[in-house]
Amino acid sequence: MAPEYRKKVLLIDDSFLLQVHGLQRKVNPATKRPEPVLMMDAPWNRENERLSYANILYDPDEKVFKMWYFIWRSESREAGVIVDGGNKLAYATSADGLHWER
Repeated sequence: MAPEYRKKVLLIDDSFLLQVHGLQRKVNPATKRPEPVLMMDAPWNRENERLSYANILYDPDEKVFKMWYFIWRSESREAGVIVDGGNKLAYATSADGLHWER
């Protein structure tokens, strides 16, 4: 009988599955929150800035979630075209993934 593998694995790449027999896949349901976990309400944020994308990783050594996110700012519209007003890369951390400190 093969040994049991009881660790959780994020299955983005199925190469791990090629080595496992008798696998039972369990997908945890997503939980939708009523409000965003990160708002553009910091004192340094401007009205026309938008959070464009985020990358979140968990650091097991520090036991903290780390988020790098891109802030896109539209300056104005000229003839229906949005003029780029500058972009920023920002960083935030969280102990629980819900409450973030920038």
